[in-house]
Amino acid sequence: MKLNRPTLALALLCAALTAPAQTVLHPEIDAFRSGDKAYVVAPPRPVAAFDYVVDIQKAYDGSGWMLVQHRGRRAQDAAAHITEADFMRPTEASLFHPGRNMVRPIPDTIPSGGRTLESGVGNVVILHVSPDPRVATWEPFHCAINVQTGRILELRDAKQAFVVDENWFLIHRDGQMSLLNWSGERRPIPLNQVPSQVHSVGEPGRFIMGVLSEQRSLSEPRRMTWHLLDINSGRIEPADDDTVLKAYDLVGSPPGLMFLPEPDRPETYAAWFANPEGEEFLDFASPTFIWGLPDGRLPHELDSRAVIAGDLVQFRYGVPAGYAAGVGRNLGAAWYVRDRMMFVRAVEEMPLADYAKYIARFVQNRAMNMAKQAGVALNIFSADNDDRLPENVGWREAAAPYLKNNTILERVTYLGNGERLTEVQDLRGVMGFIDTPYGRANISYDSSVRWVPKVTP
Repeated sequence: MKLNRPTLALALLCAALTAPAQTVLHPEIDAFRSGDKAYVVAPPRPVAAFDYVVDIQKAYDGSGWMLVQHRGRRAQDAAAHITEADFMRPTEASLFHPGRNMVRPIPDTIPSGGRTLESGVGNVVILHVSPDPRVATWEPFHCAINVQTGRILELRDAKQAFVVDENWFLIHRDGQMSLLNWSGERRPIPLNQVPSQVHSVGEPGRFIMGVLSEQRSLSEPRRMTWHLLDINSGRIEPADDDTVLKAYDLVGSPPGLMFLPEPDRPETYAAWFANPEGEEFLDFASPTFIWGLPDGRLPHELDSRAVIAGDLVQFRYGVPAGYAAGVGRNLGAAWYVRDRMMFVRAVEEMPLADYAKYIARFVQNRAMNMAKQAGVALNIFSADNDDRLPENVGWREAAAPYLKNNTILERVTYLGNGERLTEVQDLRGVMGFIDTPYGRANISYDSSVRWVPKVTP
């Protein structure tokens, strides 16, 4: 019986789905390497405390805590177009630490209104609290919170406030700098110049101060000079460009993460782990992953990256994914928000030898999957062309319409040359193959795929 194209495609797809699994690790596990260490990223799990996430704010100066605005999900939230009124419904605010999987409510003694997470180190954070002009007349202020104990300290006289450590805060007001502790003890910091801006550099106790030069004439613009304030050593010295750039980079994407737009879905992004110091990034989603580099280095020998999540939509004021360090042996967790639900993925270190095996198996699975798709495409082509396979010359152009991602064909070496499948003596014979540094995926005439590992000397 001759199968028509839809019937053949369905049969081949069912065969592919019921084939024995090739993976060793959980299929949703990802792994990446940075320098001499490798890491495994666990499957995602939802954060049950947040039903519908409206916004997320992260402090970029050392704390893993984040401020989550959330509310209950309603049926109209599933509509294709959500009205501004529905989106702006009242929300709750909670502090959440992905690396510890801990949720803490905002203390009831802090008045309601607009809240912004401005700084954090360890278990201490600083919120900027703004009143709702419709119900309150008090001035905005800063408030320090010990998340573990619930202790709060209002910092109503601070223009800017930063956490130095779990006992001290850096206060900037009227061009003056001082240290303040929970007991109210204040220690002025002597300065020779008046800072107009202060920023954290992402390391506890280290800040940069921007000082504007005097304007001597209307034609001469004022210049900003930067100084590094190290509370730990008590030193103030000129800040180099790298330190200033580091402070400004903290406002954008979190260090060690990469956000890439998804070409097939407008305004959506994928979040990746990345080694910010590495020169080479391997894209786990690309067929070129299997080849390594021209200098002979294989994928497990290179700094790589691993996807955290895709199909992410940017928040109004923040990124939709990030990473928070854990405590003890727990390295931490990646987090992301998809469809207004929050998920976390634990991150653990893995031996380099295991990572090498993971990459070898990953490459095998990738090559086998690509080979299977190519074999199915060639068989469907033959079903539409009187059972004949494509000629060897121009075969990629002939088979391309039968594949969603026809770049796969660039990786295939095709050995056929217009044969009729009904006349092929051995349907298990090799019709083509995909070569990798770890082995070869052979494609048979019946579209089945076999893996032939490379023998290492």
